[in-house]
Amino acid sequence: MNDRDAIIWLHRRAGFGIFGADLDAATSRGPAAELDRLLDPAGAGAAPSTDPWDDTQLPLDRKDQPARLYAIETWLDAMAATSQPLVDRMAWLWHGHFVSAFDKVKVGKLMVDQIRLFRREGLGSFTTLLHDVTIDPAMMLYLDLRTSTGSLPNENFAREVMELFTLGVGNYQEADVHTGAVALTGWTLAKDATAQFVARRHGDTAQHYLGRDGVHDLDSVVQAIAAQPAMAMFIAHTLAVKLLGTAPDDVVAKLAATFTAAGFDIRTLVKATLQAGLDGTSAPLVLGPAPWLVMARRVTGATFAAG
Repeated sequence: MNDRDAIIWLHRRAGFGIFGADLDAATSRGPAAELDRLLDPAGAGAAPSTDPWDDTQLPLDRKDQPARLYAIETWLDAMAATSQPLVDRMAWLWHGHFVSAFDKVKVGKLMVDQIRLFRREGLGSFTTLLHDVTIDPAMMLYLDLRTSTGSLPNENFAREVMELFTLGVGNYQEADVHTGAVALTGWTLAKDATAQFVARRHGDTAQHYLGRDGVHDLDSVVQAIAAQPAMAMFIAHTLAVKLLGTAPDDVVAKLAATFTAAGFDIRTLVKATLQAGLDGTSAPLVLGPAPWLVMARRVTGATFAAG
């Protein structure tokens, strides 16, 4: 790729496209400098990443359809206009990875708060993100952790956190689903829909989980998952597929090693992944409807009336 094409590719993969008026300046800076600007937008003089939602429009009401529409429309508008595109692209990526949705969560405020979490932590520590999304109220509703108790552990989240979120099929045993579920009990939702830990609901007996003894709570579950070599490979593969459109084994192995050496810092993994793309590891991506719409609006300046 020449520098202009590289800039266009970078903004399509690390954001939602580049404003036409900005393309010449970005090309003159070069791909390496532009990647640094995307990774550190504040350091490059970008406006602060502001919260686009107004909580007065987001009551805690499962039947409030206007609040759900407001939540979605506001996010689409924010992504199209963002001055920190990588922050919002990663929030979108994590929203699809740590899946939860309105069909079960129902409450617009809770889904917005989860997106806020992804915008705030989506380029930080993966283990911190994993910890915090586990007890995110929308996630607790979607995968039933709020109902899980020591006497009756619910295994939905305990299974998905390994199968879909961190390790992949074949990298855990069925017994780990049960022991992980027991260790994660005790978390539920307060009346104001915030996460709270209730000790009497928790099964605090030490568990044997993912080859480790003594696992008994959220922190030790996260530590046990992070200790698995499969985690770095799984997350590196996920980002390669989402950002590069391809995930060759040798590239994923190098990315996983970089990720591990950086203490599971997401920003470091994203930089290495995008650099691999600039160096030639890339394939076409088929965009979903939402990012396609955001990208079309961003590069053309078009608006639409929701209805």
